[in-house]
Amino acid sequence: MKGDLGNTCANLWDTKAIKRVGGWNEEITSSQEYDLMMRMYKEGASFQKLNTFKTVIRQREVGQISQGNPERRWENYTNIRVDFFNSTIANSNDRFIINESMQLLFRAIQLLFYSNSALAIKLHDEHLSTLNFKPKTSTLKSQLYLIVYLILGFRVAENIRNLTIRKRI
Repeated sequence: MKGDLGNTCANLWDTKAIKRVGGWNEEITSSQEYDLMMRMYKEGASFQKLNTFKTVIRQREVGQISQGNPERRWENYTNIRVDFFNSTIANSNDRFIINESMQLLFRAIQLLFYSNSALAIKLHDEHLSTLNFKPKTSTLKSQLYLIVYLILGFRVAENIRNLTIRKRI
């Protein structure tokens, strides 16, 4: 967890490590790479990230696994992070790792909010609101967002953020 797991579009995988975690999950309709990475991480795998781009991503009209229902895709994406978060909370005493897994889960819940706000609020309330969680500032979370979040909560902060994003479009 220390460091960046990187982008999943062009990973080199160790075959033995993939087999140890049961291989690719062909049942999920998106985020297979993240699912695999999270399961490998839970089993103690280490990751290295190149700091330069070495891949080209081509968008296709058909034939991509992650095409289809965007709401379901974001739910899959978030559920993988919920599972990772629950595993981290259950198995780690390292405050840094726990905090990073909370930040990872929060970012996923924020993205889910666009397509399924009710589920995003439910997941936030179930997993983060009871832990005195405080998001870090980032491109998705300004200092003003943090103030609104801390005073008025996740739902209000996200609704305001969505309003400001829609006005820019």
